Amino acid sequence: MTAFGEALDILKREWEELHYSLPASFVLRDRHRPKAFTPVTELLNQSAAGESSTAGKKVSSKLEKEHVMNPEAAEPTESASGVRQRLKKLVPVIPYLETLQHPASQVREAAALNLYKHLQQNSSHFRGGLDPEDNAVSYVLTRLVSSCGTKKPAALLGCSFALSLILRLETNISTRTILNLCKKEIRPSKKDEKMEFSYLWGKSFVYAALIVADRIVQVGDIEEVTKFMVNTCEQTFAAPFLCTCIGYLIRKLPRRQLLAVVYPQIRWLFPESSLEYTAEALYLTLALQAAFQGSLESVESPKLKSILKAKVFSQSFMTIVGPSVALGAGRCRPQLHIVWAPFLKAMFDSRKDLKVLERFRNFWQCFFIGPISQGQSPTLLSSALSNVLEKVLPFVIAVRDEAVRNEMFYILYQIYPDWFERLSLVPRKGELILSIGTLIRQFWQLSQLKESKLKDENIVWVDPKAEREFGADLWRHCFFRRSSRPDLERFLLNARCKLLACLKAHAMARREALPQVLEFTMNQALFFAKSDDKPTPDVKPAAIPRENDLSPHAVVVCFDTMLILLARVVTQSPMGVAAFLRALREGERTHGTRYAPLAPD
Repeated sequence: MTAFGEALDILKREWEELHYSLPASFVLRDRHRPKAFTPVTELLNQSAAGESSTAGKKVSSKLEKEHVMNPEAAEPTESASGVRQRLKKLVPVIPYLETLQHPASQVREAAALNLYKHLQQNSSHFRGGLDPEDNAVSYVLTRLVSSCGTKKPAALLGCSFALSLILRLETNISTRTILNLCKKEIRPSKKDEKMEFSYLWGKSFVYAALIVADRIVQVGDIEEVTKFMVNTCEQTFAAPFLCTCIGYLIRKLPRRQLLAVVYPQIRWLFPESSLEYTAEALYLTLALQAAFQGSLESVESPKLKSILKAKVFSQSFMTIVGPSVALGAGRCRPQLHIVWAPFLKAMFDSRKDLKVLERFRNFWQCFFIGPISQGQSPTLLSSALSNVLEKVLPFVIAVRDEAVRNEMFYILYQIYPDWFERLSLVPRKGELILSIGTLIRQFWQLSQLKESKLKDENIVWVDPKAEREFGADLWRHCFFRRSSRPDLERFLLNARCKLLACLKAHAMARREALPQVLEFTMNQALFFAKSDDKPTPDVKPAAIPRENDLSPHAVVVCFDTMLILLARVVTQSPMGVAAFLRALREGERTHGTRYAPLAPD
């Protein structure tokens, strides 16, 4: 992969993470097709010939408005032909700049790439890169910065992405040039003493573009950007986005600058009392701990030491900060709050699956079940709960120990039965993550699962008639949905059905997997072990359950799956039917049968 491709992938990944931290008003949908622009060559010909066409007038008026064709902006000695030559260089970039305001992200990214390629091919160069003094380059930079000061979300997203792309690839353009343009083009409203929407978001997006482009490295620039973001975090609707940008700074800068410049600015975001911990403070705590990695050398601040030493996943810490963090994250709806992705990633980052299981159980208890049972803003907490349930699934599936994975699924089922019934272990793209052996072991481990409950003695499993007391949002998102407690028997049935669906997907996708899955379903549906000894979980398809390990409904599901796979065998390889019958007769002789044995030969 080329340097250009690597830079583009990094930009897309970091901007995608930033987009998740934006309010719901920035969620744009591609409801319209891309606008059809007049070809650049036609615009050039019309403008140069002085034609009074609609396209030519539109471009000319736009350039005049931006003081590009204004006679006062031109140099005194510049002739009319010089102005026309400058116009020829500026007109081609107008369609790209307009397309950056399109609602579709793919269209905006394509426009940013085409804009940069156009500048490379048609602008003057200096020291192996674009010349900042070139008219087209300076005009594009000014337009990108000024467009970030508008109230259009699409313009903010598209122009900031294009600005970060140019700054990352072109080192000739200095950071101070962009900061000066930001001060000049984006100003607070004189009518209102408070910072208006366009000024606040405009500067935030310009600073975010500089951070993503790895341009904030000088001490003065770090102080300026960090101070603005910390002061602006008081505006709650921008706090997640700005804290994500600060997290990028923490990730990119060396520890020396974090201690000397960044932490003195952001220390005000950490409350004095743990009871007042916010979701943004927990996000920055995780970012600092990841940056320092337990090294406390040269750390003199007692408060910073306590932050770095905090055992985030201990039950005592989660009991204290859990309610306030979950409430703060619940206000960031309907999207997922920034704190959950790094928190879940760090929570599952352990080689000991049993340790992860303990963290997992304490997390749900301290952040959601305990506060909701105490009546602390159930609507906000249930909103955060529904978002986290969707995010936690990939982490649970990636757990290596099948028994621990089943325990986690059981916990999720106890919290929200309706969500678990809609769970699909096969992604939409059809990619099969878990192997056949893993799925079979997990199927067997379900028989070892014991009846266990979360610490929910204070929870009242209310009658549905009490909906008026708690509100409709609670019933849509929360685990008070059922009037009776979720039972283990129904969970085992649901889990086994989903595992069988995954095994069937394996058999349908790969022909070589069909005999193994068919033999497994046959043994589960038709046979049982005669001995009362507990069978050892095994990956072999010949594993036989005890007589009472499977419920009648689970046996029926296994039988239906077996018939589907057997029909598949008939269409693919008729000889496989003979092998199936031989295995069937062998099972009759060695195991107990759930049906009347076949007549002897």
